[in-house]
Amino acid sequence: MASKGSSRGRHRKGRQPASIQLNRSLTSRHKEKKAASRAKKAEYLASLPKDRWKRLAVRLGPRHLVEYWFSRDGAIMALKIIGIFIFVCFFVVIGLFAYFRKDILAFKSIDGANLGGSISYYDRTGTVLLWQDYNSVKRIPVSFNQISPYMKEATVAIEDKNFYHESGFDFLAILRSAVHDVIHHGQGLEGASTITEQVVKLNKGWKDPLTLTEKVEEIGLAIELSREYSKAQILNAYLNIAPYGNVDYGVQAAAQDYFHTTAAKLTLAQSAMLASIPQAPTAYSPFSSPTYNSAVSANYFAANLLTERAHYVLQLMAQQHYITEAQAQAAMKVNVLAEVHPLQSQYNVIKYPYFDLAAKQQLLNTYGQKLMSHGTWKVITTLSVPLQNLAQNVVASNANNALYVGGADEEALVAEQTQTGQVVAYVGGENFNNPIDGQINYAALNINPGSTIKPYVYSTFINNSHDAGAGSVIYDVQQPLPGYPCTNKALPQYGGNCLWDYDFRYPGPETLRYALAGSRNVPAVKIGLMAGISNVQKTASAMMGFPNAYVCYAPNTNPITDGPAQQVPCYGSAAIGNGYLQLDHTVNGLATLGRMGVEVPQTYILEIIGASGNPIYQWHQPKGTQVIRKDTAYILNNMLSDPRATYLPGSCTAYTCTQLSQGGYKWQRYNGWDIAVKTGTQNSDMSGLMAGWTTQYTVVSWAGYHTINKPLKLGTMEAITEPMTRGWLQSALDMLHTKPINWVQPKDIKVIPAYVQRVHVGLGSEEPGPVDELFPSWYTGKGATGTRVIDKVSGGLATACTPPDARETVTGGTAASFSVDKFWPINQSKNGSSSSAPVYDNVHKCSDQPPSVSFINPTAGSNTICSNTDNNGKGCSIVINATAGTHPLAGGNVPGAGTLSLSINGSVVQTWNLSNTQLPVVYYYLPPPSDTSPTTVNLSATVTDSVLYQNTATAQLSAQYSGNNSSPSPSSTTSGPPPPS
Repeated sequence: MASKGSSRGRHRKGRQPASIQLNRSLTSRHKEKKAASRAKKAEYLASLPKDRWKRLAVRLGPRHLVEYWFSRDGAIMALKIIGIFIFVCFFVVIGLFAYFRKDILAFKSIDGANLGGSISYYDRTGTVLLWQDYNSVKRIPVSFNQISPYMKEATVAIEDKNFYHESGFDFLAILRSAVHDVIHHGQGLEGASTITEQVVKLNKGWKDPLTLTEKVEEIGLAIELSREYSKAQILNAYLNIAPYGNVDYGVQAAAQDYFHTTAAKLTLAQSAMLASIPQAPTAYSPFSSPTYNSAVSANYFAANLLTERAHYVLQLMAQQHYITEAQAQAAMKVNVLAEVHPLQSQYNVIKYPYFDLAAKQQLLNTYGQKLMSHGTWKVITTLSVPLQNLAQNVVASNANNALYVGGADEEALVAEQTQTGQVVAYVGGENFNNPIDGQINYAALNINPGSTIKPYVYSTFINNSHDAGAGSVIYDVQQPLPGYPCTNKALPQYGGNCLWDYDFRYPGPETLRYALAGSRNVPAVKIGLMAGISNVQKTASAMMGFPNAYVCYAPNTNPITDGPAQQVPCYGSAAIGNGYLQLDHTVNGLATLGRMGVEVPQTYILEIIGASGNPIYQWHQPKGTQVIRKDTAYILNNMLSDPRATYLPGSCTAYTCTQLSQGGYKWQRYNGWDIAVKTGTQNSDMSGLMAGWTTQYTVVSWAGYHTINKPLKLGTMEAITEPMTRGWLQSALDMLHTKPINWVQPKDIKVIPAYVQRVHVGLGSEEPGPVDELFPSWYTGKGATGTRVIDKVSGGLATACTPPDARETVTGGTAASFSVDKFWPINQSKNGSSSSAPVYDNVHKCSDQPPSVSFINPTAGSNTICSNTDNNGKGCSIVINATAGTHPLAGGNVPGAGTLSLSINGSVVQTWNLSNTQLPVVYYYLPPPSDTSPTTVNLSATVTDSVLYQNTATAQLSAQYSGNNSSPSPSSTTSGPPPPS
């Protein structure tokens, strides 16, 4: 073991000198090398001049430079310099990216929202374009598959042939551009931006030439976009924001304006032309010429240059194998400029201007002008094209009727879905392009509502009263009222200062049902004053969903030009519509009744889609606010949909009513639908409204003279408003194709015996009214019951002077017991409590003289012979005359009043309405063939005057049928005035 260890030790000792010798050799060699280098350098320096500047000149000479840079030392130095340059550039790039990191990370959207753009309005289906609203930028983004392949290929060919292979920027293109710019001293700058970089530049809003900082940031953002988006997405973004001349940005807007087509349908020639424009949008756009754009005066369009560039695009497409050479040649032969359409104003192509501008106003109110300026939104509106066309048609078809019947030269109509508050049809005037008043939107103008304000008045009163319901009584009598002193009882046109109803009558006690449906002015003012006019204003605003929706203005205010400065407090006349509101606002207010008292915000917008395709806003059915109680709303709907209570003439069954074309103005029933109807006439007949609503739709129409300060020349406003309102609503209900859906009576509503309306109220009202009436669940009033005898004319208790025909025995409450009228009797207590004192017949007096009636032929006591051959076969003539007593013959408020009847042998054969009959009257009697021998005929004539006083006359004649007459059959022999209507 020892020998082995010794051997290893000897081996190590033997190697150690060799290692030392090696180290000495390397060191020596290094020293020798350095010494040789110093000697060589000294020799080189010795060959140079001693003066430092001369030495520098020699060293920088061409020969010495070439020798140095091509020597080993020069090569090493070059590598060092390149390495340092790369090292510095790396850190510079890292630094720049760090500096722009915030912008790069924030720049994720390439939808061009910062450019602004057009706001496109569509119908409720999202498929019908209604209008494109734009200022300096018109842009309509479309998806990649909605753009013609030709357009995509043409753009890549001319803008960036390496688009599909680069990573956002092209270094060689940048270097080539830099060299070009240096050589040409900045003249004729050569672009170097890729499509990706142009997307960055357009979204950032940068203009050429870019600063160095902007260029570096552009490259960085382009690289980031290439990482974040596919090539298809980047190209799609570019085609949606590229400038194509005038205000057109994006290929869809350009396709529509230049060729009246879509981006998807662009032809090869059209695509080549559009792809040529972005390089110089002013020079290359046909819309820079008066030939294609009437808004410009000077011609900046270079047609030849555009054609040359379009042909160049086609050549590039062929070279890059997007199309064949034959396709390129064929496209070059197309006169594409002949396919360009002149530019149209945005208002020339607006489909439904009044609605579209109303939708824009709601957008402005919600988002403001600043947010809207970002634009490029797709706004899906609430408009229903079929219902809008229906509205346009009923307004247009009624124009001549409104003009010739009433002298109204403007009309408007607004309709909304009752349950949702969505406006489905909106017509603000007869002709938007009318240079005189077309730009006035009468649907959004302050107008007098007339009697269409009364539903708000009655709603306020019933909603806040414990003793009011449909069967409550108000007295429609001539008396002093606040604002109406009634010291001069002449008609208003003759200086009178009493409050009058539209028919200049005072029917006396009326239930709220008949007072409202009969559109009586005296009850409305009383109820408005009792409810409080300011409360009526608050209720109306709450129901409409707009603050200060119903206001009053000083006399002689012009609603078209005057504003809030002319507002004054409202007084009693506001209860009959002497204030101001907007047509489109009151539609929503009346729809609140249709929603059983729930106010839902009115809307024109269902959805807003941003440039990225993501929704900015989506409408959802709001819960709504219960602004009046459900019982109140139901009672109002029930009263205004009652065809018996309305003053409108005509007839209805429980299912439907007589058509307007057949003279029927009632329309509260339609094929099973219950329709609430309210009319309104502006003060002095200057304009009129009509409203109709169901559970599904609410519509209000208006007609008047365009200055709204000229009385119309008509006897009835309904003749010009009903064709619009009724025509639209009935057709809209037909289009639902559903079974009628009517209001459901709330379970807690009280149905109790009440005052029965027996006095005739309005022109078309039908009495008696219901025995059991509707009262809200909170009703605490108590009506007297029992049997009593009343006067049918006045509604008061009968007296000894009440004539027999005017007496009626009734069961139920009296007018006084159900009265809510604090203004009647006039001398009641100052605290305003309703008097329960009985009201007696104040029409009939014991000194009154009844009318008289007499036979002129045959005369009383004579023996007149009557033959079927008399009067050329018509029979003998019976002539009757009547004269008035104390009261007029014609008129009257109750059935049977103002009539003359003839009975023969105890049977009434003819009744004349004395309101439309000229006295004396004639009746031709034709003896029947059975009277072969003279037969005595007993005649009786009864006259009933306007307050049910009666008188009767009798006579006899002897009649015989001769048998030789060829006259008409007995059933058709009677003649004289037609029976009463």
